[in-house]
Amino acid sequence: NHGWLSSTEVLLRNGADPNLVVGDQTPLMIAAHRCYKDLALVLLARGATPNYRNVANETALMIAEKAKCQSVSGILTSTLAQKVPGSN
Repeated sequence: NHGWLSSTEVLLRNGADPNLVVGDQTPLMIAAHRCYKDLALVLLARGATPNYRNVANETALMIAEKAKCQSVSGILTSTLAQKVPGSN
């Protein structure tokens, strides 16, 4: 992850917004695109919104699937399923 994980953890502990949009991408979307599973987990634990859509109408899950990143797409699928009313 080239230091992204430790840098992100420090920033989040010091109040950084896990949903900050930069260049139409959230940090979670970048983690999905680069297949950074551990980074995605940290961002979600700190309140990252998995259903944000960029101007191409893509979510982090769509980006992970497009990148063929099964580890992040699995995490996002589980996270989104937990947020659906009436789901287990």
